[in-house]
Amino acid sequence: MEKFWNVMLSLFKKGFASLQFITIIVWLLLWYVITTWLVLGTLSSHQFQQRLTNVVDKQTKKNYSVPALLRLANQYEKNQIKIKEIKTRIYEVLKKLEQSDRKVTVYKAERTTYVANFTELAKTLKLEFADVKMQYANLLSQIPAKEPKDGNAPPVNTNTPTTIPPPPSPINSPDKVLQILADKHEENLKNLDKLITSLETNQKNLAQSEKEISELLKGLLLAVEELEVAESEEAKMDNDELRDFLVELRYLTRLRFDILATMPAQLLTLILTLSMGSLGSVIFLTRELFREGEKHSINWYIFRPFLGMVTAIAIFVLAKSGQLVISDGGNPESGKMSETLNPFFISFLAIISGVLSEQAYEKIHNTGKSFFQTGIGENARWAVHLRKIMETQHKTPAEAAKYLSQSIEVIQDWMDEQAPVPENAQKIIAAWLDKPGREIFSDQSPVATKKES
Repeated sequence: MEKFWNVMLSLFKKGFASLQFITIIVWLLLWYVITTWLVLGTLSSHQFQQRLTNVVDKQTKKNYSVPALLRLANQYEKNQIKIKEIKTRIYEVLKKLEQSDRKVTVYKAERTTYVANFTELAKTLKLEFADVKMQYANLLSQIPAKEPKDGNAPPVNTNTPTTIPPPPSPINSPDKVLQILADKHEENLKNLDKLITSLETNQKNLAQSEKEISELLKGLLLAVEELEVAESEEAKMDNDELRDFLVELRYLTRLRFDILATMPAQLLTLILTLSMGSLGSVIFLTRELFREGEKHSINWYIFRPFLGMVTAIAIFVLAKSGQLVISDGGNPESGKMSETLNPFFISFLAIISGVLSEQAYEKIHNTGKSFFQTGIGENARWAVHLRKIMETQHKTPAEAAKYLSQSIEVIQDWMDEQAPVPENAQKIIAAWLDKPGREIFSDQSPVATKKES
């Protein structure tokens, strides 16, 4: 039973160790993503801002700022989109004009056909009218004359036989012919009515198409004017150098670096220092994780990046207060010197502070310790061999006092080891006697020497 519990405990420890290892890996990957994005963004934005100081607005004669350039980039992109939309609209209008022109051609051809048909029908109706007139005349000629009334009737010749003409055949009878002509006339009238309706519809469609062409031409003219204005606005920004900055700023915006690019240079420098410090710590943690030997706790991996960040800031402040030459010199043509710092020196300083946080802490500690040393004792030493060397070179305290701008009493105290010699006076005395400082002065006080003896 005890063996079973030992095996279970061993498995539990291995599972916990594996879970801890995976947690550390995820933690480091998260820091890699964040710090890499910050490092790329801050370095790119820093260099972009420094290069932008060399570009001058031709109208205002002032240097461009990143926010102003960002607004100009947005305006440039909107103008490009507007030009594209106008060209698309012009293409669509031209396409519609082509379609409307085809419709007008078709309608004119139909109208020509309708007019020809109308002319032909008019000729037919004219011939039909002449035929009806002729048939009507024949019909009148076949009607017998009326007999006179009483007393007025002409005398009848009994000797002349009365003959009655036979009635006309049903086929050639005028009534039948008139009926046929009437039916044909009615059909022609229907055709004429249809033709007139088609002609009116054609005329209406033709007028509508011509009106549509007129409106399309007006829209085309307006679109061309808008295109000229948009191209004129684009021509104002047609500066090769400025266009390069706009393209570069477009990529910074796509990578979400525009937030960093619009920040002041001082704040951007501090963010760069923090990100480089954390990146250095993450590099150090990765090396420690896969190195054989002593393993650290998960708390150490969690808080080590923050230590690298604050250490990098502390080292940066220390270097800045030491008046190191870390300025890029600025642009002399702009009339002012840039106060922005060299981003690569800052990156190097911050990343080694993150990698070597312990050593950086010691450097900060030693610098602070030496800074807070008080009084004349700072780097002050005792002139243990000053009297002997002066006597050998036949030099008097009066000469030393005159050379050092000190009183003879002070020189006597130094020679008698009654007071330590300040650091600046040590350098002057060493140069005056032409001897190395180590042959004249000592860090050990005469009190300590007496105690040892």
